[in-house]
Amino acid sequence: MLKIYFNNLRWRDKDTNLINQMYICRNHIVLCFKARAIASPGCIIKAISYMEQRQNFNTSKVLRTNLAFPQAVVTGNFIFISGTAGIDTATGSLISSNFEEQAIQSFKNIRTILEEAGSSLEKIVKTTIFMVAGQDHDFKIINKVYRDFFPDNPPARSAPQVMPFPGGILISVECIALV
Repeated sequence: MLKIYFNNLRWRDKDTNLINQMYICRNHIVLCFKARAIASPGCIIKAISYMEQRQNFNTSKVLRTNLAFPQAVVTGNFIFISGTAGIDTATGSLISSNFEEQAIQSFKNIRTILEEAGSSLEKIVKTTIFMVAGQDHDFKIINKVYRDFFPDNPPARSAPQVMPFPGGILISVECIALV
């Protein structure tokens, strides 16, 4: 539940239909709403509420590629998945040197992390796919893989080309999902 305070008074839940816009800025949720009862009609007031406590999340079902950061962070109703490569969970090694196979395994790993954290692929709202090559052929492949994992109502996506990753990794996928 989101609690909003204005001049140390709690904004009532029934008044949340007055919210026009919500965005996240530096670990704060910023709400813009029309305050009908507090100020003149049409006056926009910004109320800031701290996001709920954040919690790191890791599952042993997907190999952590780097112990310096978690596989995911859960805060409020969101889960933020760190960049996830196509590591084979059975062997602990990169699935292959093939771009498509790495892409498929990356999404399988993301699905596992999400499910272990209480979410799913259907709850993803945004993905960022970091591709080493970024050639037309790679975009055709990633579009096919994307359609396979998100056949209906796909999430928003960015796909920047990046410098080579270590160890032959050709693709890394991160995402934001609802819990």
